[in-house]
Amino acid sequence: MSLDGFHACLSDSVVTCTLALGMWGLLNFARRQKISEVYWGALVVGQLLVMTQGLLGGFLWAQGYQPTLGVHVIYGAVPALGIPAVYVVTRGREGRGASLAYGIVALVLAWLTWQAHVTA
Repeated sequence: MSLDGFHACLSDSVVTCTLALGMWGLLNFARRQKISEVYWGALVVGQLLVMTQGLLGGFLWAQGYQPTLGVHVIYGAVPALGIPAVYVVTRGREGRGASLAYGIVALVLAWLTWQAHVTA
């Protein structure tokens, strides 16, 4: 498999992971549950996937691969900031509101990643 093909497959993994994180966060909110240690771990895994996808995309770009639209870069770069931004805004809190924030942001990240995938 080429690096470009791996980048595309990894994109599917990021979309799947962030969709799951989003639904999980919204379910926690609906159940009035705070963020569990397991959810924190899943958020870290999701962030690592996003960062790996971004680093691989940057490497491909440096090697001369040019996505068809410049917006691909924006759609690919913004997700790297999503989960850390929620952490900063919520100050690392674990309450119900934080579950809602992570859930919504994770769904937005899934959409952005999907948009990057289809604009390649």
